[in-house]
Parts: sequence; structure tokens; C-alpha cells
Amino acid sequence: MTTISNLMKEEPHHWGLRGDPYLWQQLKTELKNHQLPTTKNSY
Repeated sequence: MTTISNLMKEEPHHWGLRGDPYLWQQLKTELKNHQLPTTKNSY
């Protein structure tokens, strides 16, 4: 299963703000069960 969080496996080399790593991790956690659409018109 390809999930949205798979797109976030590699973290950015540079963070813009101090809270960015925490937000990145939270998004990864929240999106781990959301599948990527199979076509452009899936949503």
C-alpha cells in the first residue's frame, strides 16, 4: 500500500523554523493510513 506518508520518508536537509521537525513528524504520523490516489480524478 502506498501512503501519503511514504512521500515524507526523507526529511528536508534544512528546516526553516524550529517547529518544522515536529510538524513533519506529526504529519507523517497522521497520514500513514491515507492512501495515495491511483488517478488524478480519485478525489
